[in-house]
Amino acid sequence: MQACSPDKPEKEPALTPAEGDSLLMAYAETFKLIRHQTYTEVTINEPWQGAAGPARYYLVPKGEPVPDHLGEEDVIRTPVSRTAVLSTSYLPMLNMLGVASTVRGFPDTSLISTRIYRQMASEGILYDLGQGTQIDRELLLQIEPEVVFGFGVGEPSSIERVLNAAGHRMVYNTDYLEKHPLGRAEWIKFFGAFYDKEALADSLFTTISERYDSLRQRATQNDPEPAVMASNLYGDTWYVPAGESWVATFIHDAGGRYLWKDTEGAGSLQMAFEPVLEKAQHADVWLNASNYTSLKDMAAADVRYTYFAPWKEGEVYNPLKSNGTANGNLYYELGYARPDLVLKDLILILQPDMAATGVNADTLTFYEKLP
Repeated sequence: MQACSPDKPEKEPALTPAEGDSLLMAYAETFKLIRHQTYTEVTINEPWQGAAGPARYYLVPKGEPVPDHLGEEDVIRTPVSRTAVLSTSYLPMLNMLGVASTVRGFPDTSLISTRIYRQMASEGILYDLGQGTQIDRELLLQIEPEVVFGFGVGEPSSIERVLNAAGHRMVYNTDYLEKHPLGRAEWIKFFGAFYDKEALADSLFTTISERYDSLRQRATQNDPEPAVMASNLYGDTWYVPAGESWVATFIHDAGGRYLWKDTEGAGSLQMAFEPVLEKAQHADVWLNASNYTSLKDMAAADVRYTYFAPWKEGEVYNPLKSNGTANGNLYYELGYARPDLVLKDLILILQPDMAATGVNADTLTFYEKLP
């Protein structure tokens, strides 16, 4: 049995409840940590949509004996010392844990915004594994990662078999399935388990969640709430974030009134232009209008964008900052690990007067106002 093969029959250890201490998560719902006397069990509930069962990883400290009911091939030794990661969103959490130096491979390093990884890439410490799905598998194996942190969307990762054959581990991450921004941030505890840094991970998450809650409590006390619209047309369809989406949660917690807050679902509503215009023509603020960098660019793409009040008043904001990289985007890298900073940005956008009443910053971390 491979520790990372959820579609194979598993050997179930003969355990009693007293032998394993399940660590409670405040927000995260898609993974579990169970601490046993001599090892930690990590469970990914659904490693990809439609998986036949969970993925389980058994973490045993280096130098310690493998429990009798597990084989050496079943375990991952900790702390991990060499890794490759397949998503920019994992990088900040590893950096926060002080283990950035363990990352030796990433697909298309030009996408990275975090400075320490950019420096590692320029010095030849962090290898570029290629772009998109065309990962250089030979180079990946030459790096000899103890684990590869990656994901599968609708099916197993295509590189899992290659890794397993070479004795390496593919470890699935499903943080993108979390229902709350703080749920995704809580995945720092997942990474902490692989590096024997559980206490640090817990402390970091507690700080982030407490700061988020403090900001939310202050922001939601204000009245009136500015009306907020989001997203844009793709072809003839406007993919409007639904009322239970992260976008809706962030807007509510920043003291805004999201115009589709009463709709169901955590994904997107597919709408034609006309009903969006009818509902949002007089909105106060427009967020996340694709990757447009100016109001002029928006108008050139579709003149109908100029019908909306936020375009006319110059109140359109996009998360464009990248720390100077040509292809990177800081929001899609650091933003998932630091929802408190995302919330701070949105509060400054929706309630700029709060900059003088405790938000503790007057500059935006991720967002830019379109000129």
